[in-house]
Amino acid sequence: MNVPSNKYEKKDIIKVENRYLEPDETNKLSLIAPHATINIIKDYKLAEKRKIQLPDYITGIFKCPNLRCVTIGENIKSVIEVIDKEKIILKCKYCGRILSIDELIF
Repeated sequence: MNVPSNKYEKKDIIKVENRYLEPDETNKLSLIAPHATINIIKDYKLAEKRKIQLPDYITGIFKCPNLRCVTIGENIKSVIEVIDKEKIILKCKYCGRILSIDELIF
């Protein structure tokens, strides 16, 4: 949305209505927006402000790109382990393949 920001030049806003997002849900956003802040609004007032953190495991959101992985073609949710949170190095729990963010499949 390119809203003006004091800290950065521009920022985007995502609005989710009628649903409370738990910290583990919002932390999954850290792969695509590592510096995001989540503002929880209740009754038109700021109730909570969270800095997101990359979780240790990401389950069922992405698919492993390895065609030989057991999660491909089977009814198994993929589990991606975060090995390095600074460099964002990921690893498939099932096949052991080391992954980058660019390789993940939605």
